[in-house]
Amino acid sequence: MVCEFSSIKWRRVLFTSMLLPPFDNPILAAIQNDRYYCFLVPLTLPILVVAIYFHWLSMKIFKHA
Repeated sequence: MVCEFSSIKWRRVLFTSMLLPPFDNPILAAIQNDRYYCFLVPLTLPILVVAIYFHWLSMKIFKHA
């Protein structure tokens, strides 16, 4: 549930940022004009899940060693 809400929230924020007027800040303007930034969070979440699983697995192995 939390992942769904977070994913929907990020999608809404990233896609509506394209509709905003241009920013004066060069960093925010670069993010707004970038085509691939909107894929950063959705593609990072599966990698995070795998990293958490491996962390849990290593703690289980260490506990029973």
